[in-house]
Amino acid sequence: MGLLILWMTVPSLKYVITKDFDVVNGKCTIEISSSGRSSNSIFNMLQTDEQFNFNEIPELDAYGKSIPYYCEVTVTKDRMWAIDYKIYDLKTGKFMDSHTGK
Repeated sequence: MGLLILWMTVPSLKYVITKDFDVVNGKCTIEISSSGRSSNSIFNMLQTDEQFNFNEIPELDAYGKSIPYYCEVTVTKDRMWAIDYKIYDLKTGKFMDSHTGK
């Protein structure tokens, strides 16, 4: 079991160590998922049909499929790990929130 996990994460780990990232940007929606004592946010990138998860909940006025934002999500080259995000108002371009991953 441990070897399987190692085999799956090593390719992504090299991107984290070398800081070789991509930025996925565009229109997105943000949903909040809760299970037990933990909550996380799910960024749905509408143009690329990708999802990225963060343990942090962004400080926004509203969430859900009907509330679009403009998002910039930094990910590893293989798209396995989301590193950080920036959220902007879709209409005005005003910065709203971010997570630097530090």
